[in-house]
Amino acid sequence: AFARHDAFLTGRFDLEIYTQVVWNMAHGYPFQTTLLKSNLSHLAEHVALVLVPIAALYRLLPDPKLLIALQQATVALLGWPLFVVARRALGSGWQALVVLICFYLTPALAGVALDDFHAVPMASLPLAAGMALVLLGRPRLGAGLALLALPLEEETALAVMGLGALLFLRRERLLGLGVAAVSAAYLLLLVLVVMPSFHDRRTLGTVEGNRTLNHFQEIRETPRKVLDRFFGERARDALMQAGLSTGGLALLSPTTLVTALPSFGALMLQNRDDTFGRHWVAPLLVGLWMATALGLARLPRGPARYAGLLLLVLGTVVAYRLASPLPGGKKFDDSPLHPDERAQLLARAVERIPGDGVVVASPNLVAHLANRPEAYVFPIDSHYAEEMGWRKKRPDFYALDLIDELTNRATNSDRLNPLNADKPYQVWSPGHKVIVLSETAPAPAHPLDVRWGDRVRLKGYDVEQVRDGTRVILYWERFGEARGRYDREIDAVDRDSLPVLYQEDMALSAVYGLNKWRLGQTVMDEVLLPPANGPVRMRLKWVGEDKRTPFKLPDGSDAYDLTIDTGR
Repeated sequence: AFARHDAFLTGRFDLEIYTQVVWNMAHGYPFQTTLLKSNLSHLAEHVALVLVPIAALYRLLPDPKLLIALQQATVALLGWPLFVVARRALGSGWQALVVLICFYLTPALAGVALDDFHAVPMASLPLAAGMALVLLGRPRLGAGLALLALPLEEETALAVMGLGALLFLRRERLLGLGVAAVSAAYLLLLVLVVMPSFHDRRTLGTVEGNRTLNHFQEIRETPRKVLDRFFGERARDALMQAGLSTGGLALLSPTTLVTALPSFGALMLQNRDDTFGRHWVAPLLVGLWMATALGLARLPRGPARYAGLLLLVLGTVVAYRLASPLPGGKKFDDSPLHPDERAQLLARAVERIPGDGVVVASPNLVAHLANRPEAYVFPIDSHYAEEMGWRKKRPDFYALDLIDELTNRATNSDRLNPLNADKPYQVWSPGHKVIVLSETAPAPAHPLDVRWGDRVRLKGYDVEQVRDGTRVILYWERFGEARGRYDREIDAVDRDSLPVLYQEDMALSAVYGLNKWRLGQTVMDEVLLPPANGPVRMRLKWVGEDKRTPFKLPDGSDAYDLTIDTGR
């Protein structure tokens, strides 16, 4: 999970939203966010009070990886109540351990763990502990603990209602009815009153007045689709992600399995197709695997029990191979474990943005920049509801990854491309198709005034010693007409005249060449010189396709020699 974040593969599935929400809460702005498409308060979409203590912790350690770590810890701890129940029911520690290992290897649980960050897995922990206490003969204590899951995140209410049904079937009828009634009333209150009261009035029309109910709009409009869900791709997905790992043993304990039915029904009926491989499935897994442990326990000791264990292991192995995102599964992607130059460039872009100011960033960069009151997903025009009016604001910074399909498509539009803003931004690029735009540009540490004719000049440069060599930032400015293509060429040699680096052009030119630069705009061009002996001599020149109008220095030469101290 950490590797995925470092590889800029998070932030498309809500880590950016939760990061900004907890940062704002830690700084006195409860539940506020600018990263929702149609609301300014997270309470409009979820009532997750578990974020309150998390925000206090985040104040001490303001890093999105804290949220990721908390989610991993929670997912791991979900196995503890399961193991206790399984060991008591099976009368065997090693058999309970087999159940626990299969639970940890189920594809759906791995999907929860790697699904950025969400509050519902954390709220599932008191639910699991409460259910375990009920199954161990402590119904009142278990019911009370499970009810604590409700304020932590409202999506657990369906599973708590299922727990009420379990209590009822275990002859705790009054307690079961009370738990189910409290859960149902709490959920209805939030869905019909609380969350709509926080919904931005400007965007209510887009969800017919209630965003939560809108999640089930397809079924409401076309009821016959219920059959498609229960006998089509959604059902196959549920089987592969969650059901197959249990080997069908949960069916042997129907009274316990009933706890998972309300959550199962909601996941089957909501609009999204990936419901069983992401965070929503966490409460369902609690009841499903408690039922699996008790179903296995119903098999007599001896050959029947061993056959059940074998069925459980085989189901887990097949499901893991076919659907797990962990190593050995078909959905495993090992690219985050092998950092590449692309991730380094994006990390440089994030470092370039100060901790304050309004920022608009590509979807894969936002989670890394969300520790601020105002952060937005690029492009604003197509991400946010038009009623929000964000497109009328001028941000302080843009952080753009043009490899991202949506970002690249937007920057190819004259209307959406921030490089076309009436008041031009200053431009900085660490490498291929990564751009940071800012209102102002810093002054170069080593100022110069080297002019190639009446078209472009070198304003200065910065030098920084880094682990991989020497980083040089060249400050360019176009101050005259430059039609056609012109390439910035670098030929660098060490003190022994041995080649160090040759570049035919700056990476930025692929998307923003010299002929597109705005007058008076500073363009910061980053070059990484490999380790070299002694100072490096960089020959800088501009080469144009039009040979009739070459770029010349005042002395008639076409190249400028810049000596860089490499510190070696």
